[in-house]
Amino acid sequence: HIVSVEEDARKKLARDLHDGPTQDIASIAMRVNTIRMLFDRDPSRVPDELVQVEQMARRTTTKIRHMLFTLRPLILESQGLYAALEQYISKLAELDSVAIHLEALRGVDQAISRRAQSVVFYIIEEAVSNARRHANPSTIWVRLRLEGDVFVAEVEDDGAGFDFQAVRTHYDERGSLGVVTMHERTDLVDGKLVIDTAPGNGTLVRLSVPVRRL
Repeated sequence: HIVSVEEDARKKLARDLHDGPTQDIASIAMRVNTIRMLFDRDPSRVPDELVQVEQMARRTTTKIRHMLFTLRPLILESQGLYAALEQYISKLAELDSVAIHLEALRGVDQAISRRAQSVVFYIIEEAVSNARRHANPSTIWVRLRLEGDVFVAEVEDDGAGFDFQAVRTHYDERGSLGVVTMHERTDLVDGKLVIDTAPGNGTLVRLSVPVRRL
């Protein structure tokens, strides 16, 4: 089961590399080729084109650093879930203008083990990534809290939402919106994952993890 989860994580990384940095680097190569031709045809345009290439390279570097962070954020192991989410949200602010708010009391994450915190971080990261990639939201809220002996993590967005039943019917297509992997990770900590969404109504992902079992 854990092997299956790790395999899905590798597939997600490969997909993210293909959709992001790989295409960006190809675009940079094309731009450099254009600049090479401009040296003969229109040298006056070269400085502006070089500025564009530099900006593209910096954006690509930022994306790669972000991907490396989400693979295994060291701060998660050393300082815990809350600190890791603070840093994660800060890094996302460098990528686009979507507002992401963390609503939690510092220290609430200490109610669950580091292993469980890693699972929660992964599911939050996947839910936020799905929202940014597919829903075009203006705001995303990440919430952590305790409800009795249950640790609750929520990711809510005001984006486009989606037809969850349609996604459920394609569970065999592994990796569909990352839902399969999110459920498998949830099972690792005896948790419960609920996704509440509909076209035009945004999405709420709620993860509940029993504190007493961890």
